[in-house]
Amino acid sequence: MARRKDGNAQKSMNALKRIQDIWDKLPQPIPIQGGGTIKTCSFYNTVNRVDLYLKTDGRPLDANIDLWNGPSHAPQKMSIHVEDGSIRPFHCVVQTPGTGNSIAIQNTANMEFPLSACITAELDESGDSSSSNRGNSNNNPAKKLSNNGIRKIIQG
Repeated sequence: MARRKDGNAQKSMNALKRIQDIWDKLPQPIPIQGGGTIKTCSFYNTVNRVDLYLKTDGRPLDANIDLWNGPSHAPQKMSIHVEDGSIRPFHCVVQTPGTGNSIAIQNTANMEFPLSACITAELDESGDSSSSNRGNSNNNPAKKLSNNGIRKIIQG
């Protein structure tokens, strides 16, 4: 039984190292202080999707993500709650077709719980961020995270 526990602990440590390796390859994350602070990011027309990464330093991660698609559309919203944002950082791929797209990240946690955010978009030489270009990249952090993560079924 002790051997099985040691094996699970080793798998967890390896998963944490892989997550840290992915964060090390991303551009400098932007700190977002808690207490309702909002940061926004707008995109060029050539960006069809972005990767959004959120993490904390071991504290709870509570955030609202809004995708504003054009000036006259209602935003698409996500609410995120994670108990420990360093063990379980948040990652998603957001489609941003068309023009006038912006993402707003609001840290809804208490003032004492800042988070780090990073948004990346992959473009080929022509400025197109098509899905065929995304899958071929060997250094794609999102692909590495999805391939190396420990999968769990979450109800709710």
